[in-house]
Amino acid sequence: MKAQTMNERTSCAVVLLCVALQVPAQWTWIGGSDLSNAAPVFGTKGVFDPAVVPGAIYAPGQCVDLNGRLWLFGGKLGGGSNDLWCFDPTLEQWAWMGGGQGLSWAGHYGIKGMSSPDNLPRGRGYAPAMWCDAVGDLWLFGGQSGDEYNDLWKYEMTNGSWTWMHGDSTGLSTGSYGIIGVADPSNEPPCRSEIIGTWVGSDGSFWMFGGERYPFYTYSDMWRYDPLSDQWTWMQGVSGAPGGPVSYGTLNVPSATNTPGKRCSWTHWTDANNRFWLFGGMTHGQNLPSNDLWMFDPMTLLWTWKGGPTTLADLGSFTGQCSSGMGANPPAMFEATANWKDSVGRFYLYGGGYRNGTPGNQPYEDVWRYDPVVEEWTWLWGSGMLNETSDHGTLGVAAPTNTPGGRFGSVAVAKGDSVVYHFGGFTPFVANDLWKLDMTQLCVSTGVERTVGLPTLWYDGQGGRVHLRSAEAATAVRVHDAAGRLCLAEKPVGGSGSDRSVDVSGLGPGLYIASVILPSGAIRAQSFRFFVE
Repeated sequence: MKAQTMNERTSCAVVLLCVALQVPAQWTWIGGSDLSNAAPVFGTKGVFDPAVVPGAIYAPGQCVDLNGRLWLFGGKLGGGSNDLWCFDPTLEQWAWMGGGQGLSWAGHYGIKGMSSPDNLPRGRGYAPAMWCDAVGDLWLFGGQSGDEYNDLWKYEMTNGSWTWMHGDSTGLSTGSYGIIGVADPSNEPPCRSEIIGTWVGSDGSFWMFGGERYPFYTYSDMWRYDPLSDQWTWMQGVSGAPGGPVSYGTLNVPSATNTPGKRCSWTHWTDANNRFWLFGGMTHGQNLPSNDLWMFDPMTLLWTWKGGPTTLADLGSFTGQCSSGMGANPPAMFEATANWKDSVGRFYLYGGGYRNGTPGNQPYEDVWRYDPVVEEWTWLWGSGMLNETSDHGTLGVAAPTNTPGGRFGSVAVAKGDSVVYHFGGFTPFVANDLWKLDMTQLCVSTGVERTVGLPTLWYDGQGGRVHLRSAEAATAVRVHDAAGRLCLAEKPVGGSGSDRSVDVSGLGPGLYIASVILPSGAIRAQSFRFFVE
């Protein structure tokens, strides 16, 4: 469909929508508190119970086991905690699996390599690395508890016991790199936190990239741990902190000189070919996040820059919500740690934090999808605005206005392709609310305004106009069809005060997406979907 002039549009014969539209309800608050810094409800150790819930949590260690259950360790601010939790999506219930019931617990190391029911890692937060393996064990590395640590632990799910496997029991260890590419019993990664970049290889080995050491030294090294040989290998990258700079090379071309450089706090996935992906992140202290996308091949040990700008603190491209082929790209973000995949291998993320050279945290609330086959981002849900507040609605009741709001450092786990569970994170406070996202209701058209921030768009149905409410000037309102083709782009006119509109009465039957363009060229309004029949 081409862009139409006013005469062309008004001469078209159309039948406009004049029936009530179903309003989709994507989010439901199903557990936890809507208040800040809520305390945990522990219940009986190892028992799933609808009354049990972790306390307010931010940047915990996290992994998903073979049964699709989400495991969390530690988190919170300050000294962290050492409580272990498991969420079963089938039951929609939590179980406290062990550990302390407070902050900054010292733990008990025991004897290295020997399992004991008395062993327990010390309390920690700021995203320790965590893996769930193929034999039913859980592994934990590093994190921060005042100092950063480099201790590696194994937790056996069958008997609930911990084993201190590697590293030091004291903080600020410089580790031992050894020879690049050569495994050795004496190799140990240096201490670090914010280790969100973790993957499990096809052979069951554990991989991690980057991370940081206070005060704001950031790594750019890749490590591999083999649980069978019980040995670490420094695989790639610059040794030590502050790490090396980014080197993009040529888009989509792997090279030995390519590297994301020193960074932490990004989003990660593994694709169907067992290649490792990471998105965004930043160097702390610099406070300028990225929105570049990278792929690492563990067979060739080569990085490939797959997309996104090479500049920092970019605001992304919120184009064509729910439409492919629109050139959408998430904004630069850190700690977008609520991520998952679907059954066909597409990647998803929710939320994430933004900064522009200052330490102030500004969260997003959006749901994004990346398809590694067609190499394309799609903006699926959200306002595209910073600092959106949560709207819990009524516990257990889905509603179109419900939203967790902007947040980062949260966690998520999918149940099939239809439901995702989201928990905790930093909002402007640390939360412990549990949400259910109905994926089947994403990108379903509505005829009802959802006021999530300004500017706001809505369609009036019988009047044949898309209305804009904005306190600032707007260059144009753009309307695309469901295939992503531009139908019209016009400057909104008329109305009193901040209310203006554009005429869409000439559009043919179908689903359309309207968005507003600001004078800077940025698209910052909610992209609103509407039907013409």
